[in-house]
Amino acid sequence: MGKRVYFLVNECLYFYDVSSSTLSSFNDVGGLNDVGISDIFYDDDANLLFVAYVNSNIDIIDGKGKVYNVSNIKDMNMPATTVTFDDNDDVTGYTTKAINDITFREGQAFVATEYGYAVIDEDTKKMTANTNFGVKTNSVVRLGDYLLLFSNKYCYKADANTRYSKLSAITSKWSGSFSGVKTTRVDDETAFLLGSAALMRFTPSSSKLTTDTIVPYKVNFVRHSPSAWLASCYAQKCYYMIDASGAATAVSDLGQETVSSYLGGDGTIWAVGTSGLHKSGVSTYYKPNAIGMVFPYYVKYNTYNNKLYVGSTGRNSRITSSNYALRNHTYDGTTWTAYFPYKSGTTAYGSGYDMIFCPQDSNTYFQCTWSQNLLKITGKTRKWTVSSSNSYLTSYKSSQAFDNYGNLWVVQTYGNESNPVSALASSYVTGSSVKKAYWTTFSELTEVHQGKFQRASFIISRKCNMKIYTDGDYNSGSGALCFWDSGSEDLTATNTLKMYHSVPETTGTTISWQYLNCLVEDNNGVVWVGHTAGLFSLDPSTALTNDFAVTRPHVIDSDGNDTGILLDGYDIFTIAVDAKNRKWIGTTSSGIFVTNADGTEILANFTAENSGLPNNLVYNICCDNVNNRVFCTTAQGLAEFDLDMVKTANDLSNVYAYPNPVEPDFTGMVKITNVPVGCYLTITNAEGAVVKSFDACTTGNVLWDPCDENGSRLSTGTYKVYASFAGAGTTDTQVTQIYVIR
Repeated sequence: MGKRVYFLVNECLYFYDVSSSTLSSFNDVGGLNDVGISDIFYDDDANLLFVAYVNSNIDIIDGKGKVYNVSNIKDMNMPATTVTFDDNDDVTGYTTKAINDITFREGQAFVATEYGYAVIDEDTKKMTANTNFGVKTNSVVRLGDYLLLFSNKYCYKADANTRYSKLSAITSKWSGSFSGVKTTRVDDETAFLLGSAALMRFTPSSSKLTTDTIVPYKVNFVRHSPSAWLASCYAQKCYYMIDASGAATAVSDLGQETVSSYLGGDGTIWAVGTSGLHKSGVSTYYKPNAIGMVFPYYVKYNTYNNKLYVGSTGRNSRITSSNYALRNHTYDGTTWTAYFPYKSGTTAYGSGYDMIFCPQDSNTYFQCTWSQNLLKITGKTRKWTVSSSNSYLTSYKSSQAFDNYGNLWVVQTYGNESNPVSALASSYVTGSSVKKAYWTTFSELTEVHQGKFQRASFIISRKCNMKIYTDGDYNSGSGALCFWDSGSEDLTATNTLKMYHSVPETTGTTISWQYLNCLVEDNNGVVWVGHTAGLFSLDPSTALTNDFAVTRPHVIDSDGNDTGILLDGYDIFTIAVDAKNRKWIGTTSSGIFVTNADGTEILANFTAENSGLPNNLVYNICCDNVNNRVFCTTAQGLAEFDLDMVKTANDLSNVYAYPNPVEPDFTGMVKITNVPVGCYLTITNAEGAVVKSFDACTTGNVLWDPCDENGSRLSTGTYKVYASFAGAGTTDTQVTQIYVIR
């Protein structure tokens, strides 16, 4: 597509810029409108890339990298149950909205779906037709004045200018096995049919569907190169070049890879596989250095080995009812590494949840799963599994934490009434195996089992070794905030337990909740609790006393006035603490709030609208205080922030822009960085005329296209960047300048 080669890896879109020899995630520079990409489709004539998502959303990317969203199919109100058909291909059950194929002809895109098909006008980027047959349509292609629609059993030939309410109204059809087929239009008389076992070229007439087998193997992709049609055979480790007569010649200079070429290019054939992207016949590979998973959810920084760990989630009441194979990623500040820690042969098992790091071994961590319970993982490899045969745990999800003496505590408040709390002494944690006899159980803690666990959180205070657990659920008789400790290093010592279904506040009021979402201890040993209607803090050392009470911080403005309770009424999903003891608070709909140490001042609010945050629903946050970074997972992926984005000083000395100069072939965004929060940027030409002004910075970075206020590309010249705290359009201080070359 012009100077860019687009490709998919793990449902994420990347592109290689041929002119600059750089590889980027599209989210880094443009911002797609969703996550979980199912497929991409390119129209040579219109120079448009269609991005189809698992949830049936569609993005369209033009030759300049601009993104248009078409969400009509995604927004349809349709039940997602299994479809059934009768012998005439008429529906006897409902279907899903999944997108199966997209083909193109003269400014129109034809979208085949599980329920029928839709048509998108490529000029307006709007949907012009959406036909619900209630029947799976594998592919739809327009040839001249008629449409060919492929269900599982029939190819229907329909008049392109007639709207049909159901497939049975289309009388011209041919029977066959068309399950899962895709099509690629050649001209107004013929098209390619990509079947399960062969690539065929077909020519429909008034009475029959004539097909010729071109490639006797499954073809996963067909593209038009400058010299011939190119058919990619992933399983056969080759591709075929197909001339105008239909003769196919095999080329076998690659492994299991998908290949493609650009009709308007120089004939270069690109291939992508497990080793990355490369030119066919050239051993230089370009591999994405990025995370790749459907639901990046858990994110934690291992201070023992200075690596970031990111994990997907198993069945989770917050985002998914599905169980995905356990897959983790580590990041050392330079390179992402993905692996399946629980794998046998080619099959990956488990569905992972939160992880905790072993204080005795910097490369070992423990991670609970949906059905295999607790895994001990060293490096990338599972060392042993904690199960009912070698512990007091059942097969259900648990929560775990290390105490100040290196003992591993595990809490299981569903399906384990007899032993909901157990502990493994530090001397056994590093062993090569585990036995049931190694575990200590606590009869005095059986009340912790409330029969709930879906939003469970468990921490142990570094300040006083207090164990703090919540099963997260409703407070009406079940959801509880639990504290226990024995005051001794000895695991056999008796613990004192206190449980709260509501908590007293220092003001004399009582705080209750619907769900308790998260627990975190700050640098001063204060524990912060986020719930569905706000947050509160507490001193864990007083939790077992009669004087126990919690605090809700009040925000104080610059004049010393009390403006109310901090984030009162907000649904708080997660809280993290940075090196300066500031709180990074993730919400379900308002992004991230950053406060000072005691929560009396809101320093920043990062949202999808004013920052690089992918989505305002924030799942988890962790602070990398070694490298001065903050990572968070959201409903649309993982994001990274610089801790210095939150500043109190109006320091303009480190503001700079890159790339600089802006070369003629550059189509991305210029990043102006180290901009103080609250600062307004204005860009002028060499003569001082304002060409672009920006709202107050909230993230430390400002992105520029580089265009003027009307969206027109600027001509060659020097453009000055001014900063001001007085408002938009003011030019108080020049902080840098950008050279644009056209």
